[in-house]
Amino acid sequence: MAAGTEQVWATLTETSKWQHLYPSVEELSLEDGGATLSEGTKFEANLAGQDMRCVVHEFDTERYRLAWYAFPKASDESRCYHAWILTPSAKGTHIWTEETVQGPLWIKEAKKAPDIFWRTHEKLLAQLDSRS
Repeated sequence: MAAGTEQVWATLTETSKWQHLYPSVEELSLEDGGATLSEGTKFEANLAGQDMRCVVHEFDTERYRLAWYAFPKASDESRCYHAWILTPSAKGTHIWTEETVQGPLWIKEAKKAPDIFWRTHEKLLAQLDSRS
């Protein structure tokens, strides 16, 4: 993406921008009442129609690494992990993002729409590109 790495990082870590960035975020609140992610930040969000409890696991401002665990309130057996790595490039920023999901809730969702996670992340990256 053409935007600089620091600009993309600021967009990802400033949660007040998420409702315009994430196509599936309906609600989001940080436990400490703030608006910026950091290591260990706990937050609740409605992501893709699921109420989630989340905690930031990786937050490395020098290597631009960000990742969080998310636990859907509707399924104690389900969880996900979403990771981001930003790398400065000659054209702006290379973004690597991956999400892993486990458990019966996500299997049920994937059966309804097998490409839902892929399509959601494609929209997310397009929004990030247009807003950074």
